[in-house]
Amino acid sequence: MNLNSPDLSCKRVVDHSKWIYQITWTGNDLLDGAEAETLQFNVVVEAFSGTTFSFKGGVNTSSVASLGNPASLSGANNNWSVGKGGSIGVGESIRMSLQDFTINGSELVSKGLVLEETFTHFIARESGGGRGHKMILGVGERLRSATFGTPTESCDVSGSSYSVTGAGGAVKGRDWAMQQVHLSLVVRNPSLSIEDPGHLFADLQNGHTFGPTPYPPTSEEKLNAFPAFSWDRVPRGILIRKSTAYKDDEIIAIAEHYDLVVLEKANNAGQGSTMKGMLHTAARLKKINPNLKILFYWNSRIYFGHYGIDDSITKHRDEWIDPKFTIRDGLPTYDRSNPDFVQWWVGCAEKMIAHPSIDGTFVDKSGVPISMLDALYKATPANKLVMNNNAGARQRIGFVDGTYREGWSGGGSPDTVAETIAIGRETGLNKKMQILRMPVKGATSKRDMEDRIDRSLAIYLLYAEKYSYFYWQATVDAKKGKMWEWDASYIDQLNRPLGEPLGPYVRDSNVFTRSFEHCDVFLNYQPGSGEKSVARILWKNDIGNPALAGSGISGTDDTYRIQGGGGFSRESEQLFFLSDAHYGDGAIKASIDALENTHAYARAGIMFRESLATDAPMVAVLRDPAGRLYMYYRLKSGEKTVSAGFIDAGKGRRVMLVRSGDVFSGYCSSDGTRWTKISQVSIPMREKIEMGMAVASHSQTALAAATFSEFARREITSKQNE
Repeated sequence: MNLNSPDLSCKRVVDHSKWIYQITWTGNDLLDGAEAETLQFNVVVEAFSGTTFSFKGGVNTSSVASLGNPASLSGANNNWSVGKGGSIGVGESIRMSLQDFTINGSELVSKGLVLEETFTHFIARESGGGRGHKMILGVGERLRSATFGTPTESCDVSGSSYSVTGAGGAVKGRDWAMQQVHLSLVVRNPSLSIEDPGHLFADLQNGHTFGPTPYPPTSEEKLNAFPAFSWDRVPRGILIRKSTAYKDDEIIAIAEHYDLVVLEKANNAGQGSTMKGMLHTAARLKKINPNLKILFYWNSRIYFGHYGIDDSITKHRDEWIDPKFTIRDGLPTYDRSNPDFVQWWVGCAEKMIAHPSIDGTFVDKSGVPISMLDALYKATPANKLVMNNNAGARQRIGFVDGTYREGWSGGGSPDTVAETIAIGRETGLNKKMQILRMPVKGATSKRDMEDRIDRSLAIYLLYAEKYSYFYWQATVDAKKGKMWEWDASYIDQLNRPLGEPLGPYVRDSNVFTRSFEHCDVFLNYQPGSGEKSVARILWKNDIGNPALAGSGISGTDDTYRIQGGGGFSRESEQLFFLSDAHYGDGAIKASIDALENTHAYARAGIMFRESLATDAPMVAVLRDPAGRLYMYYRLKSGEKTVSAGFIDAGKGRRVMLVRSGDVFSGYCSSDGTRWTKISQVSIPMREKIEMGMAVASHSQTALAAATFSEFARREITSKQNE
């Protein structure tokens, strides 16, 4: 259903304390007749005051005894609020319901139609600044609650009716209102159902709501202005700011390890004004990396000052600043309906991008009117760029060269993640730049950052196409002494070979997989279910350059199919190794379910090795085609491989290696619970080594295929900063 379609109409009727939105849609032939039918339904909005509630910050611990007395609704500032205050205050509630569905005036069921209707989420908006806004969702016991302190917040809901109650905030009298509501409506005629598995959104619950891509691909002429793109390593973007001058090592770290840079607001960089700071910083970056693309931050809603670009706004403040609406405890906002303001706003961007060190404009605020984006884009030369903080609004992408998605609800449902990944792939296939903000939160050190980054990186790698850039920083501030929070130079995963994607991602419910030339991605996303999400990125390595290159790929059933050539000799190995870095103590385990019999000496199993060198110190538990298990190790580089022990076939296909300091112990099991020790050896190895699954065919003319399942690793992480 296209909200801009002439087939859609909406009429509001006020019935005492209720607002009834009567919605009519005539855009589908649902009964296979000569003409489209008329689908009608109502969205009913009610307000209440005096609601009795108990707010608690834990999970499902709040309660609402009952909604209060009917109260008047307000639509001030295009928000839903209670009474005349323009907000949803303490003990005030709003209830929304979907009602009275008909097709050509008859109930849907009488025409053989199936209805699936649900609200999906609403947008809460600060109506008077403040912070720590509290709300409770629903009526009854063990209810979900939420607290937010940003200008807007997306809140997930479900069902054909929901209610939300205000529970106060950190600043008395600074409350919030409801800005938007989103719903999913499916009307199915089982006799006419046709599925298109090739549709990018076909596997989404609400995939039917996504029409054709609402914008054309980027033209070849415009692509000449885009950043140079390479799959050699993970492509990266960054938003960054600093009020004092950047140090030389900070400039080098940005210029040498990023492809796309947004110089955020408050980037004075010690130069006296934001404009001078941005230009000075951009010139320093370009001196080191002339190919770097640099955009300047320009907010479309909040007035953060004129940067020193054009101070004429000070003469028109009463006309161009909205006197009725502030954000974040009093920040002024623009009156975007004023054409003179829009002309000034676009003109400032034109002046900034006229400087050779600035390659374009980054427009913040996802709700920017399309008319403003259109005016800016038309004023932007072909060799300059426009990027917008766009959330999931596909219709705006046609007015920009790139999109930044900040409010995509990364902690939401699996289908929210799937939708974001699908939109990302659509954006990439149409040759638009894109950054999805996936902050790695809670990291306290370099090591901790490496450990936590895999989930964000996995989501990026699932949707990434050409001109997609990875962004993981939790803050845009280049804090003193905290360079490791945004520096990409030390992160192991970002400095390994990546290679081109071998195809699109595969999804099965909550599980996603995708393979690249040099890595494999597995994501089992389980938000809010009590289960732990699993993000696994493993890297493909042919140890010792065997005659035939191997391969490794994960399945959505959490199995791995790995093919390897080469073989084990006394002094070195030639094999395929699907691995990742491993720090310190821990364990790896897997079930080796099958191994192709290319030779009696073919091997498949799990391995720790100090490096990817062919003769590196290593220890492994391997099986042969008959199922017999062996434990091998090499004590020092260049020394011979030694057998530490073996166990006959039939003792179990599950294997485990445990590291404790320099002591490595190998085990096997038939049930994954009771483990039999194969052997234990002492091998001096540094803290950072490689771990993973290895396969060797013992043939120069054939690859051996092995199937692994139940792969898991445990890594005891040091919290000390390096």
